[in-house]
Amino acid sequence: MWDLNEIYFGSDRDKFQDDLVNDLAFFNGLCSSCKICIQQNKSECRGNFSETVEKFRTKCEDLITNCAWNGQNFSCCDAFLPLKTEFGQCYTINSIHTNPQYGMKLINNRQSGPGSLYIFALEDIQIHLHSSYAVPYINTEHDLQETILWGLQKEILFKTVELFNDENLHQQKISQRRCRFSSEFSKSNKIKLFDVYSYSTCITTCVAEAQIELCNCTHHLMPENKLNNTNICTIDGLMCLSENFGNYFELFLIIYI
Repeated sequence: MWDLNEIYFGSDRDKFQDDLVNDLAFFNGLCSSCKICIQQNKSECRGNFSETVEKFRTKCEDLITNCAWNGQNFSCCDAFLPLKTEFGQCYTINSIHTNPQYGMKLINNRQSGPGSLYIFALEDIQIHLHSSYAVPYINTEHDLQETILWGLQKEILFKTVELFNDENLHQQKISQRRCRFSSEFSKSNKIKLFDVYSYSTCITTCVAEAQIELCNCTHHLMPENKLNNTNICTIDGLMCLSENFGNYFELFLIIYI
């Protein structure tokens, strides 16, 4: 990050710029530099936040390499495809939400035995384990995410248990079964961030709705609304989200419940 700041802004830059870039590129709901931006009316805070993210977030080819599935090498970035999440752009494999879908299907069964995926990380990375219908989201269980620092080796072992719904469940009202199938978007929703419904995409949408309710905008890392234009937060909006972080989390819970 420091090297890129040096390239884009020079060695004589205001060191506040480094804090601002970090808050924008990896916005997590809190923005410590936003208050200084507003109090001192700094010009650095008036730029295009999405452009800042594009410059400072690591691209796939600079993030992972030497990928292999069951000992067979494959091109990492032909298989790990971009996916917009509330954390910004991630790279995921075997997902229905990417374009094209899945990228590369990783299949294992009783005949093939356990699958083995190998990745060499070129930077510190955070890994989320999720189903093909799910996306990384604010409530991802801690045992389904790992932070791997550069130079360290990590082995993650897991198994999946498939659940199948009875066909008669389709005939029950959503209010009765208290869940939706992947094609069942709410017609009343004004926000649609993903084309396929899942629990995690629902939670992400609830977070976006809570942000709009409190601050009339969503932060710049949030996936684009497919139904209509949604206000993207300026520095004032990010300050609002930061000040209301606990409140919008509570409001999100109310919307969800």
